[in-house]
Formats: sequence, C-alpha cells, structure tokens
Amino acid sequence: MIKQYTKKSDRKKYYTVHIYLGKDEITGKDRYTTRRGFKTKKEALLCEAKIKTEIATNGLLNTDVTTFKEIYELWYEGYQHTIKESTLVVNSYVFKLLLDKLEHVQLKKITLPFCQKIITNYSKKFSLSTLKKIKIYGGMIFDYAVKMKVIYSNPMKDVLLPKKQVDITSNDKDLYYSKDELNHFLKLVDSTNDIKLSAMFRVLAYTGIRKGELQALEWSDIDFTNNTININKTLAISSEYKIKVQTPKSKSSIRKISIDEETKLILKRWKAKQRELFFSLGTRVKKNQLCFTNDITNDYLYLNFTNDKLSKICKKHKFKEIKIHGFRHTHCSLLFESGFTIQEVQDRLGHSDLKTTMSVYAHVTEKQRDNMADKFAKFMAL
Repeated sequence: MIKQYTKKSDRKKYYTVHIYLGKDEITGKDRYTTRRGFKTKKEALLCEAKIKTEIATNGLLNTDVTTFKEIYELWYEGYQHTIKESTLVVNSYVFKLLLDKLEHVQLKKITLPFCQKIITNYSKKFSLSTLKKIKIYGGMIFDYAVKMKVIYSNPMKDVLLPKKQVDITSNDKDLYYSKDELNHFLKLVDSTNDIKLSAMFRVLAYTGIRKGELQALEWSDIDFTNNTININKTLAISSEYKIKVQTPKSKSSIRKISIDEETKLILKRWKAKQRELFFSLGTRVKKNQLCFTNDITNDYLYLNFTNDKLSKICKKHKFKEIKIHGFRHTHCSLLFESGFTIQEVQDRLGHSDLKTTMSVYAHVTEKQRDNMADKFAKFMAL
C-alpha cells in the first residue's frame, strides 16, 4: 500500500510504502514493513516491487535484529574465537570507526550510498590501507547479516575506494637500507658499546625475523652447534594490553633458519655478558631464559624497544631512519640481490604464499637496475 503524506518540517508531500509480510511463524502475528520519505510515487512503487521480489526470492527477513550494533555484537561473538587475540587488538580501531558511524543506525537504512559516504569522509583522514580494512570488516559484518537473514544484500560490497595518491616526495629506498647503509647503521649501533643492542640489530638484519619473534627468542631456540635459530613463537599484545607469548603469524612462520658465523659469535658474547650481568645483580637465570630482556628485572622488553632505540641512534647521528619492519624488508631485498630464489626467500622469511614475498618485498635493488642495460648489452654481444 502506498500513501501520500505531508512533512511538517518543510510542508512538502512525500510517499510511504506499507507492505504486508505475512504471519510470523513463531507468534502467528501479522508482520509489516514500512518505508518513508519517497519524493515521487514512482520511487515508492519501485521500492515496493523490490521488497516483494526479495521476499519472494529469499523469504521474510529476521526482524529481531534491527541495528548495526546488534548484528556487530552477534558477529563479533563468533569472530573473536577464529583469530588470535593480538589481531583483535590491532584491528580494534577499525571496529571503532565502523561503530562511530553505524552503531545505532537501522540496518534497513544502511544502503550503498550510505556506506560510500562513510568511506569518502574517512578518506580525508585515513590511509588507503585503513579504508580497505573498513570495507573488508564492514563487508564481513554485513555478509553475516545476510546469512542471518536480517538484510537481503551487503551494502558495503560495491563501495568504491579512492584512488591511491602517489607521493612524489617519497622514495622506495626510504623503506629499507642498501647494503652500504645497513653496514654503516650496524657500525653506529656498535659505537653505543651496548652488546645486547648490537646482537638484536645484527639478528634483525641478518635473519629478517620479525621484532616480536626476536623478543620471544629463548637461548634454547638457538643451536650454536649447527648455527640455526628455531622460530616458534612471538610476542604480542593481549586484549588487556599486556605482553603475551603466542604462536607466530602463520603456520609457515614456524621455521628454522641458518645464521652466519659472525652472528653466532655476537650472540654467544651477549649470552655470556647477560649471565655476568645477572650474576652481578643477583638476578636469577630462568629455565627457559629469554635472549633479550630487561637487564634488571629479567622481564620481557616492551614491544617498541627496538623502535625507540633505532630512532634514538638515527637522530643522534642524523642517519636515515626506517621502520623496524624495514630490516625484514632490507634482508629480503639483499637476499634477492645476492642471488637467492623466490622460494628460498619465502622459506627463510616464513611467508605463507609467494604473493606476499613478491608484492611486499621483491624490489629490484638500485644496483640491479643500474646494471640491467649493461647486462643486456653484454648478452646480445655474445
């Protein structure tokens, strides 16, 4: 049924659609749905036809859940048990961004244009990667709502993300160190006369392990006879924002990697120094002693320990500063430069698929780019 009414606010005429949905299977009561605010009768008729078609195709919707917050809470209850606690903590800000805009909105009012406006507005404040997460997690919640028969379709599915703006002031080289830069940085670290710090940055640079994997290392994980490190855990933040140990990022992240002789010697020197330091302070060496801890309490280092030390060293010496993850990037780039295959790099870094290795890390180094023309010319001259 379509009726015309006049809004008191602007005294303009609008149309409303009132549709009979049938009897509720549980209560036996008649069910109706109403849509208001159509400027023309044609718009109201199209809406009525669409609703009737959806009912005929998919059946009646579940009207027990009406707002985004309600479906979000139902979805989150199950979702939180499917991933690691640290992942929930990391992505909690995305859930907050969704709730800030949608929390009390009726699900039937959340349309594609509504979602598009949210993404467009957020694009003025947040990076493209954050916008992608908003679309992905929002889409997951709406897909769940479709499965629960609360809505007929996912309004976030066809949202368009803004085109990535190219920052001409940035350079790919800012993401990692070249071979010479890395050697220079490690010398700067050594100049601090902090053996622990030298050992930590040496391992990051010469193995490509993640900082959480580094800070979770125990001496029992290092095989000084066979020159290997066993990666089987990582540090993360719990929902109570406390440091916790958990399994690595993925199954392929559990791996055994080789270390060179110099890295082994640096680690052995730090192990001896750590024991000497603990003895002088009366600190008990634990059964599963961590390689890198607070020197006084022997507790876990805070997760941004290496970040802060990196920043301090670079600022002091006015040296190019990269992110800690950049040492993983650096190791990967130099592995490619030294001739290792994609599969070998993937295995060493613990990537779950080749796509990650190629899309994130497989940069042709500046040296390789400069030599391309000469290499090709020599090949053609043979």
